[in-house]
Amino acid sequence: MTANLRAVKALAKKLGAKVEYIRIGDAVDLCVEAPPGFVWKCDGDIHELVDASRLPWGPDYEDVLARMSHGVEKCEEPDCDWRRDNGLRP
Repeated sequence: MTANLRAVKALAKKLGAKVEYIRIGDAVDLCVEAPPGFVWKCDGDIHELVDASRLPWGPDYEDVLARMSHGVEKCEEPDCDWRRDNGLRP
């Protein structure tokens, strides 16, 4: 699989995640949000993978895809700020 934005979006769709690609000037942010109520398995307790970079380099798609490839798991933290801020009950 070629590591690019299209590949990130395809894997995100398969996992039910949401992708945001934000470019302001030469700054680029790639944010991949786990589905509501889930966290990324690669880091254990985060709801959003973020890769911030500058052009001409752009996001490290290989790293983002590698972290996404571990999949997601249910967020079990009852005091999770993200869950509370998004209206999800523990």
